[in-house]
Formats: sequence, structure tokens, C-alpha cells
Amino acid sequence: MRRGKCGAVATTLATLVVMATASTSHAIVGGTAVTSGWPWAVFVVSQSGTECSGTLISDRVVVTSAPCAGAGSDLFVSPDRVVNFEAGTFIAVTDVEVIEGYDPDDPETPSLAKLSLEAPIPGASPIDVIASSEAAEVTGEGASGLAAGYGLTSSAGTDSGTLREGKFTEFFLEPGCTTDQLWFCTETGPPWVCYGDLGAPLVVQLGADTVTSSPAPENGEWRLAGIVMGGDSECGQFSFFANLLDLEQRKFVQEAVTPETTIFAGPDPKTSKRRSKWEFRSSIEPATFKCSLDDKRFKACASPYKTKRLSPGRHTFEVKATADGVVDPTPARASWKILK
Repeated sequence: MRRGKCGAVATTLATLVVMATASTSHAIVGGTAVTSGWPWAVFVVSQSGTECSGTLISDRVVVTSAPCAGAGSDLFVSPDRVVNFEAGTFIAVTDVEVIEGYDPDDPETPSLAKLSLEAPIPGASPIDVIASSEAAEVTGEGASGLAAGYGLTSSAGTDSGTLREGKFTEFFLEPGCTTDQLWFCTETGPPWVCYGDLGAPLVVQLGADTVTSSPAPENGEWRLAGIVMGGDSECGQFSFFANLLDLEQRKFVQEAVTPETTIFAGPDPKTSKRRSKWEFRSSIEPATFKCSLDDKRFKACASPYKTKRLSPGRHTFEVKATADGVVDPTPARASWKILK
């Protein structure tokens, strides 16, 4: 096994935009151009020109490598290719979360980040995260996975102009790539990862003897098993991926599929109106809702929700979303006072 320190393949970003697979840009080294599938792969780029890749894990959450999350607050997404930041349709990134323990100066700490989106990316769909019971799909003898990224086609190359995929095999988990179980590593190639692939998805196909191309929801059961974390500086010796079988990292990613309920319209804090109208939404769509008035039992409801005629005094309204069978554990809550 070639011993060496797995180097990062991107610098810290400041301001980012994210674009869905409808866009075309860049490439996995030694891979092939993607002609279909990969509805969860996204392109990440800073206004200064630094580029990464990412993976859609819920309708409004992208997971990528922590250095791609940057320190800036002006984050956006776009379903269209934006060359040199020409005009495009942008969706705001409302929040950035970096995994606990990440240290940019220590390459052997977990390095994942989540970007929360203000709205879904048109034409894209999320992928489920691998479960511990599915470990054999990526770690056993003959196991393989597909990765698709937007990086350079060689360490000294230029952009390919298209999303490219490659089949990665012979993953190992042992010291030499890392001192713990944070990463999947491979020294078998091509393909390899390169600059711009940081944050790209590594996916496996459940129950398949030979992983197929064009990963898509209608083409088998797919799981996100890893996230591109880096490779060697020459983009031709080794590749390594965040290991989502690792409990800490998998938990960080899976928490993104818990819906968050937001109330965005309601009565004034003090009003003389006896009836009120509430509007709300879920961070994950489609979703169903349950509402509670004045701490009574939650009942099915929909936005907009109109209350009955209420008596003067202080009242409370709560609403919680359910998406993909997961209930928001922290309902949105608001209070207001009806004046006499």
C-alpha cells in the first residue's frame, strides 16, 4: 500500500453558489461524461472562481466538504450553469453547518458541511444515506462505487465542460490513509479525484453484482456512501472519501432530513381581530402538518390555517411538519394578544 498523507484538493471558499446537474462543468480524472442520472450531484463555486462539488441529501440541504462551506454569508444556489458569474436564477442558502470537531489545520478530523437552501433545486432529487446494515455494499471484496464530480481532468488540466463519473474500487479502512475510520480510501485507478471534486458524492447500488452507470432513482436502489475529501496533488495516485458508515459522520448527514417548520405569516403581536390566519412551510417538501391552538392537541391542518373566532387575551399557535415519515421535533410556535 502506498503510504502518504492524503492532501486536500480545494482551498477555503468565501462566497458560494450551488448549481444542479442540469449544469455542465468540469470532471473526475479518467471518468466519462455523464449523459443521464445523478440528480443529487451539484456544482459549488465561489465568486473568486474556486470550485467544489456537492450532494443533495434532502430537498433543501446539500452536503459537501467543510472547506467548501467557507466563512461568507452570501451563499446561493442555481439550477443553471453560470460562467464567470453571468446572470442566473439564484436560490439563497439560509444556513451553513460544519460538523463538530472539524479543524482545517488537522487533516485527520471529520470534514463535512451542510448548506441549507431557501427553496428546492429544480430538476434535482435527493439521495438516501447508507445504513450500517448495508456496509458490505462498499467495504467487502469486489465492492465498488461510482463518484461524479466537476473537478479538473488532470492536475495541470483545464475544465472538461461536463459532469463526469468514474467507478472506484478496492476501498480500504486502515492506517496509512488515516489513523481512524473516518475515510474510505482507494489506490486503484483511474479514475481519480482532482481539484473541484471536493464534496462530490460516492454512491453504491444495493444488491448489484456490478454497479451500473447513470445512477438515478428509477435505476435501482442507490445510497450515498461517501463524500470526496481529497487525493494526491498529482490527481493520479489515491483518492479518499468521508466514510458515512462512521457513526458520527452518518448522524451529521442524516440529521439534515429532519424537517424544520417555519411560520412566515400571522397576525400582529397585538390585534383587535378575533380571527387570524397563519401561513407556514417545511424545510422538506412534500410535507404534511399538524396544528395546535392554545396548547391543545395537535390536529391535521394546511397552510394557510384560519382560526375560529377567539376571545380577547393571549393565545398561542404551534405547527409541526412531517416529511418522509419524520416529524419535526421542535414545532414552530408563536403568540399574540387579542385586545378587548
